[in-house]
Amino acid sequence: MQWRCARTVPVEQKRVPIGSGGEWIEVLTGGDPAGGTVAAAHPMTSLDVEPLSLLASVTGGKVYALNGRGLGNASPIAPAQANLEQMVSDLEQARRALGSPRWLWWGMSAGGYIGQFYAHRYPDAFVGLILDSTAACFRDAVLDPDSWLSPSHPDSRAAIESAGLLAPIDDELVDDRRLAWIEVEGVGPVLRLVDGPALLVSLHAPPPAMKRGIAALWSFDSRGWLASLEVPTLVIAGPNDPVVPLAHQRALHAAIPESEYLELEGAGHTPVNERPQEIAAAIRPFMDRVFGR
Repeated sequence: MQWRCARTVPVEQKRVPIGSGGEWIEVLTGGDPAGGTVAAAHPMTSLDVEPLSLLASVTGGKVYALNGRGLGNASPIAPAQANLEQMVSDLEQARRALGSPRWLWWGMSAGGYIGQFYAHRYPDAFVGLILDSTAACFRDAVLDPDSWLSPSHPDSRAAIESAGLLAPIDDELVDDRRLAWIEVEGVGPVLRLVDGPALLVSLHAPPPAMKRGIAALWSFDSRGWLASLEVPTLVIAGPNDPVVPLAHQRALHAAIPESEYLELEGAGHTPVNERPQEIAAAIRPFMDRVFGR
């Protein structure tokens, strides 16, 4: 993702120890502590100065950009640790090592799946949760033919079917070690099961951790427990989102009791990146409530 930020902020970078084997995650911080504590992470790409500065500008707060194991300058990750359970455990260990701030989590795109599971497992870590361009079930969202990621999207289906890659997916086989990127003419990078069907299409050259992140998220489905989520939540959606179809974002909002919903007319994927000034104005009431201002 190409982040758009008119002005960057000074950033401090550090390694925060986790676990007992000398591992660490990378934490970048910047922004104004008086505006509240905001945190973000993504399971497939590292967050750096640009997205941190964007969130600092939009929220007016101090932002923690957290790069888990295998991302940015964090320590490497073993295949057995590349799962959502381990990711949120690492993030919570880092939060405590940083002095246990209660933070407003901004889950952008796939970072929203981390945010949901993290808030489910460790609700006391949060003052609030913003879910920006995400869904309750990763698999259903990316396989929806209305998503550009789907092998069944109208722009990709014929070429993928012609390549023999359009077939039912055995979810039990979706594991990092069984996945491979290939190039499909007329489509671009396609992630498939080895000797099996396509899982998704990448809109850009896939980052190294994307395969691992997709395997970790493939079985994510929060619909069974979202009704028990008690963290104040704001769902942000773009009606023109090509990645997560709007119906999934609306369903996410409907499943979270007392959640708030912001749909920005004409916006696409991650409206905070497209229309930061409008988002900043629209989220202020929510921020004031969760930070008790």
